[in-house]
Order: sequence, then structure tokens, then C-alpha cells
Amino acid sequence: MNIRQFEENVVKKIRADKIKVKNKDPYLVTGEYTFNMDWKLKADLDILCSDLKQNDDGLIIIVAPEGSGKTVLETQIGYYISQKMKTSWNCDNVHFEGQSYIDSSLNSPQYIVNALDESRRALNKMRGMTGNNVDFNNFLSECRDQNQIHIIVLPAYSDLEQYVAIHRVKYIIQVIKNRDKKSKKLLRGTYRIIDAKSKYKLKEAWKNGYKDFPKSMIIKDKCKFENVLCLNEKDYKKKKTEAKKERYATKTEDKEQNTTIDREKQIVLEHHREGKSARQIAKMLKRSNKTISIWINEFKV
Repeated sequence: MNIRQFEENVVKKIRADKIKVKNKDPYLVTGEYTFNMDWKLKADLDILCSDLKQNDDGLIIIVAPEGSGKTVLETQIGYYISQKMKTSWNCDNVHFEGQSYIDSSLNSPQYIVNALDESRRALNKMRGMTGNNVDFNNFLSECRDQNQIHIIVLPAYSDLEQYVAIHRVKYIIQVIKNRDKKSKKLLRGTYRIIDAKSKYKLKEAWKNGYKDFPKSMIIKDKCKFENVLCLNEKDYKKKKTEAKKERYATKTEDKEQNTTIDREKQIVLEHHREGKSARQIAKMLKRSNKTISIWINEFKV
């Protein structure tokens, strides 16, 4: 065998090894839930679990559009890690509000998985809160000593605070949502594993807003996940509905209450113009003398 033939054989072997790795069979996760997990994702999650035991934590970011099946993948990751670390996994691990997420993390043991679903709404709410309320992004910056896994689901990487996006993120997944060109049906169940090691690339990705991650950051493309929700579906939907009601119904109740007060104030104004005293009006409306006096003073301003 001459040198040229030897080199050709080496190249063929390298290519064959690459194809073998690329087509490696998925890992079968069993237990309460059964599903196939991409071998690369499984290997990377094992490393994160190992890091937990070495006094570290892991922040996993899932970037995904609405209706892409992101919650399914989120629960599969949470379930697998919880199995590996021998910790509990149920609807208590999944949150829809930033403050409830923080409270749960602070009061949970090490190695637990906490997931924030629909994170953009929670982040937007936390950004608008002041006073004694905790900034969620600040918490992500400071929670390493909890020795926990944090899963944050977002529509865009840029929704994170810059420091967190560049210095705290350990793992990034981008869930893909496409449409079949012929049938026009939505295609779900595919994701990419994104490079989270290069700080420079992370910074550039963060600055790109709602654009896709560049090809240079894609470590593995076309990874598959099955449609298996690793939670009690009934309990999950109930918790999600309650969170939605709390988020929006409260506003409606506040508006109705404000409308009622405005009507009462109008009645107070009319009686006050007729010459009735604050005590008389308070007795009529079953309000305290102090409240009626305050409203009357408001009219004088």
C-alpha cells in the first residue's frame, strides 16, 4: 500500500465515523414516561448533572415560537434530569410567574429542576415591578449556589438580560416550527443544539434580537423529540389556566372596582351640591365618614 492509498483509507474511515456518530440511535428514556431522546442532548444533560454534583448549577434556555411544542421538550428535559438526580418532577416544578419561580427555587433542595414556562410574560411583569419585588434576571445572576437546574423558555434569546445571556447560560436549544409545503400542516418535534461556550458568539446572538442563531453556532441540527408531555396533563392545564386567570382576571376585577368607585363618587358629588353633609351621604352609601370627606375634598382640588 502506497502513501496515497493510505491517506485515502484514512479519509474514508474519518467520514464513516462521522456518519456513524451523526446517525447514532436515540436514547430510550423509561420510567413513568417513555420517549426517545437525541443521544447528543442526553450526553450533554449528563454533563450538566455531573456539574451539579461539583457545586455548580445549570441554566438551560429553550428558544421557541408559540405553538412549537416547547413545553413538551421542556418537560422531557426536566423529567430526565430529575430521574438522573433522583429528585421530584411534577407540576410543582413548572411555573408561569417569575416570583413563584424564585420562591420555589429558594425553598427547594439542591439538584432540583425548576422550569419557567412562557417566560417572556413573567420577565416583562418582573421588569415593571419596583420596591421590594425581586428582579428575576438578578436572581438568575446570583442563584448558582442553589445547585439547581433552571429551564427558561423564551421566544427570543434577547429577552434575557445581557449578563445572564452571555455569562450564566450553560445550554441553549432552539425549537423549530415549520409548515409542510404540500399539506400546509404545521411540523413540530424538531430542534437545534446551539453553542453556548463562546462568549463572543453569545453576545452577537443576543444583539441580533429575534433573528435565528447563525449557522456557525449550530452544533447539531434536526434533532427530534416525541410528543410526550412528562407531566400530568390535567394538572398542568389547570395550573396554566389558573395562572392566566390570575394574570388577566385581576385586571378586569380592578377595572370593575374602579368603575364602581367612580359611580359612587359621582353620586357623592351630586348630593354634596344639594347641600347634604358628609355624614348624611356616608349613611346613605354605607361608607365611612372619612372616605366621603376625602372624596369631597378631591372635588375641591
